[in-house]
Amino acid sequence: MGRGRIFPSALFRKEMLIQNLIGGIQAGSLYALVALGLIIIFKATSVLNFAYGEMVMMGAYFSLVFYSFFRLPLPWVFLFALLSGIILGLLLERVICQPLQRASPMTVVIATVAMMGILKSLARLIWGPGYYALPIFTVTPFQFFSLSLSGNTLYTILISVSFMGLFYLFFVFTKIGKGMRATSENPIAASLMGVRIPRVFFLTWAIAGALAALTGLLIAPLTGVFPDMGNISVKGFAAGVLGGFGSVPGGILGGFFLGVAESLAGSYISTAFKDVIAFLLLVAVLIFRPTGLFGKQG
Repeated sequence: MGRGRIFPSALFRKEMLIQNLIGGIQAGSLYALVALGLIIIFKATSVLNFAYGEMVMMGAYFSLVFYSFFRLPLPWVFLFALLSGIILGLLLERVICQPLQRASPMTVVIATVAMMGILKSLARLIWGPGYYALPIFTVTPFQFFSLSLSGNTLYTILISVSFMGLFYLFFVFTKIGKGMRATSENPIAASLMGVRIPRVFFLTWAIAGALAALTGLLIAPLTGVFPDMGNISVKGFAAGVLGGFGSVPGGILGGFFLGVAESLAGSYISTAFKDVIAFLLLVAVLIFRPTGLFGKQG
């Protein structure tokens, strides 16, 4: 009888651990997408884009408009949201990168902070301060043995990982991706070898805009759409620093590590500790390994 009482308890603990790990992977996939968008802009242009969270927020609003107002099918919502994100990224490239190419890094940082406020105020002006639901993945939960996964969880992980895999293949194996890598390593040498630096900047912001729109679309069904949802960029920045801000694979792995750590801390320590873990990890990494877990010495 003693064994009969212990076995269900052990099984419950095992299932709870698996559910926490899956929830952490879901959150981590979103943090990884944010970290990826921040890193590719920083590597190619040396701009730390503090407005990236607001680009994510605008991507969520774009998705809301196409899904709820125009009532487009989900594949078209994805397509038009990504295109809108690309256009926004290119507009910011023209507003921030082009006029401030010869400005000091601090000037560019201030410009991105100003753009952050502008985008947030614009969202409040157009859509108001309230919350909007975006139930695009409301499907019957998927059953895997004794585990039940919601459509939000499954599709968020699958779509995020798929896009990160496609980006990695593009970044490593295509000519344009190799040009972006060369520019991030040494812009002058890349230019002498025939790489068109303005074109690389242009494409980098376009890709970052698409990633931001995708992230906003995936976050919206989980949190709702509201003007302050761009605060997720803080977690993305922490994930990027954790993995090494100069490393694309490091930023992705840092995002997943942070998501799992948050989920486990919230479940086994305290829910109030869940949002603190990102900052504790960030401080610890900055103290003991400033280049990040996968970063290189500069």
